[in-house]
Amino acid sequence: GIGVTLKQKIDKHEHVIVYLSQNLNKVERKWSVTEQECWAIVWAIKKLRIYLYGTRFTVITDHHPLCWLNKHTSENERLHRWSLILQEYEFDIKHKNGSCHLDADCLSRSLSLTDTRENINDDEHNEDTIPAHNAFRPSFLLNNTYISQNNAVQTRAQKAALSKLYQLQPVTTSNPRPIATSVESNNSHLTPGFDYLKLSQQQLRDPLIQQRIHAIRQHPSSYPSFVVEHDILYKLIELPPNRTKKKIPWVPQSMIKDLLYSAHTHPTSKSPGLLETPEPPSEIFDLIGIDFWGPTREATSIGNRYIITCTDHLSKFVIAKAIPTASASEAAKFLVEDVIFKYGHIPKHIITDQGSHFNNYLMQAITKDIGIHHILSTPFHPQTNGTIERFNAKIKTQLCKLQDLNRNNWDQYLPPTIYAYNIGQHRTTKYSPYQLLYGKHPTLPFSQPQSMLQFIRSNDYYNQFRRYRSFIIQQVRKNIQQQQQLSKKRSDQHRQNIQYEIGQLVLAKPAVRNHKMQEVFEGPYRVINVLGPVTYEIQLEHSNYVRQVHVNIMKPIFESQD
Repeated sequence: GIGVTLKQKIDKHEHVIVYLSQNLNKVERKWSVTEQECWAIVWAIKKLRIYLYGTRFTVITDHHPLCWLNKHTSENERLHRWSLILQEYEFDIKHKNGSCHLDADCLSRSLSLTDTRENINDDEHNEDTIPAHNAFRPSFLLNNTYISQNNAVQTRAQKAALSKLYQLQPVTTSNPRPIATSVESNNSHLTPGFDYLKLSQQQLRDPLIQQRIHAIRQHPSSYPSFVVEHDILYKLIELPPNRTKKKIPWVPQSMIKDLLYSAHTHPTSKSPGLLETPEPPSEIFDLIGIDFWGPTREATSIGNRYIITCTDHLSKFVIAKAIPTASASEAAKFLVEDVIFKYGHIPKHIITDQGSHFNNYLMQAITKDIGIHHILSTPFHPQTNGTIERFNAKIKTQLCKLQDLNRNNWDQYLPPTIYAYNIGQHRTTKYSPYQLLYGKHPTLPFSQPQSMLQFIRSNDYYNQFRRYRSFIIQQVRKNIQQQQQLSKKRSDQHRQNIQYEIGQLVLAKPAVRNHKMQEVFEGPYRVINVLGPVTYEIQLEHSNYVRQVHVNIMKPIFESQD
């Protein structure tokens, strides 16, 4: 395997930043030792690029032939190719004796459980044998090593270091451990970081475990797979290749939640939070969603780089316009002139994201004066405005097909693309958006003449039209609800419905990931408000920073009850 440590020297003292290790595959194990050692350096530098690129550093290896890697060319094609890859980095290669290369060796060696049973007292090995590298001047020290899993050779000093690190006590079938009857005050043999005192207390409260311990003490030979030490029940598990047995603490059910659920989730489970299915609006243009699409890489001939779109949540009718900038004035002008003035209906509700082009004083003043309820979606959760987000994904594909090679005339194809979408039958509503808005089928060049209806009085037409439109809207709402139930059934499968209470500690995914090695969750946060079934307001502990988040980016913190 490959073992790597990244260190930084501060005030003549080395501080470890990162530990890395990796197993070699079947092909890599067939390489020569020099190739394997060189691959360890290449793999480590590529993994630690975010730390090393643009900074001069030192590579410390226990394979002396690699000291020329960045100075001379090699006749080996593989080594020559790797040296070319590393030319973008500035580094020196230093040799270090393998006996003093313990930090990286411990990561690359496959620990043999039987070796740790030896009582090693090597007076020659002490901390003074590890050089301090005072002569090195770079910012970072990168120690790397490669050790073959099939032919690993451990020095006595390395065995001592490994035994101190792991403190394993294997039990062989030929020499089983004696059964202890009391707890000793010195628990230095126990695994560091594991609360054996709490484990012992929880096992004492579990009647099934106590019955098993009593039976083992009465008839040890009848339970070869269990052992009791210091009043703690262990399960013996055989490990290949020597069928060595290792003790695993028997965890009672009362500790399962703290030990497992706090760090792991079910492998087939989805992110928490059931799908919310809002009630379809009762009238067209009662609920609309507005969003920006863009910017494009190249501006069009008239300077357009964005598209502002509006989607009605009942008829799915789309209004779109190409614009040069995504500003608050463009959003407000589009809402008033292209939506309200052209179609004559003031929406009751508008859904937008929380971008500055929508969440501003101008938009707040317009919606307040007209009487529109402006709904802001949850930050970094586009599913809140999913109807228009789905359309934006479709329009991108269509415009890419129609634009020219220079990619600067896509705005010319925007009106016909929107028209084609509005006259087509929608999969959810089973009607075209044009038909639902205007109450008739569009007249196309090859359309057949439609049948004429005659009424005795002119007012009869309006009454008939109202009845027909009312029936169509009820049918559309029914179709939308049926599709919502199907989507909810698929989405909620294997998904937990986690509910948080005010004051509960949680972790949350960061709003923006600055680099790949950033933590997946940050915190702790405390829930300060419940905004909805799946939306919460959380505040960073010991800070005034407040976030509005969806439940699918939150993770509970399990606090110990003891």
